[in-house]
Amino acid sequence: MRPQITLSDEGILTMTGTHEEGDQQPEQLEQDKDKGKAKAKGAAKARRYASFVRSIRLPDDADVEGISATTEHGVLTVRIRKAPQPERAPVREIPVA
Repeated sequence: MRPQITLSDEGILTMTGTHEEGDQQPEQLEQDKDKGKAKAKGAAKARRYASFVRSIRLPDDADVEGISATTEHGVLTVRIRKAPQPERAPVREIPVA
């Protein structure tokens, strides 16, 4: 699985991916004792396929340059940090004339 992550100009983060697993159940043979023949039991091949699409709107204070993503054991983790807040000027008193 290798997901794709895109970020639009409108601040929408979209994650897409597909996952396909190979043979799930190998063909199992069961010996028929009465007839001396082997017969197939279960499916010869079974494939599992899944896809996903998730979109989220990022908040205005998201640091879009600091977004990171990792996958581990099939789990996608996306980290989005808050952008550093600009320093506020200290409160000052303004004299009224």
